[in-house]
Amino acid sequence: DTQDDKDFPTKGFFISAESKALGVLSSENLSKPVQIKADIRFNFPLSKAFTYRLNLFGGLSFGDVIPHFYKYRMGGIFEQNLGNVKPFLGYQFGQIEDNNVFSASNDIQFKFNKNYYLIGNFSIANVFSSLELEDTVRINYSSFGIAAGYKSPFGQIKLNLSKSLDQQKAVFSVILGH
Repeated sequence: DTQDDKDFPTKGFFISAESKALGVLSSENLSKPVQIKADIRFNFPLSKAFTYRLNLFGGLSFGDVIPHFYKYRMGGIFEQNLGNVKPFLGYQFGQIEDNNVFSASNDIQFKFNKNYYLIGNFSIANVFSSLELEDTVRINYSSFGIAAGYKSPFGQIKLNLSKSLDQQKAVFSVILGH
């Protein structure tokens, strides 16, 4: 992690990769599922006030049966590391669920005043069950949104309005510090 700020980064990158074997101590079935995932974030300063952010996430599951608890879930705006749950604007927390996921999020961040930010977002995702080529290359979720943020002494305060491109209702979310 070389990002210059946890909540509103303007430069640097972040990489987190993980793999895990599921049910290792269980004697019920011989083939144990395996999961791998990677979270990569790049921040490119475009000027003193503007930053472009690219967030990439991929999670794959190998095995016949993936327990429900270990499925990948996407939705919401939260930013904590919580198992296989990843944020995806325009949807409710954990609304999208399946065995595998690829997602890309593009943000343009505008910093005005000392600690105030406006952020525009466009995201795409592919959530799929099988690892067949036809399923892995199809984009089946997309959303866009706008956020206003303030970097307070107690953590970030962020108001977000986002909408998926396939649902009628927009989602309003609030983050109050971390």
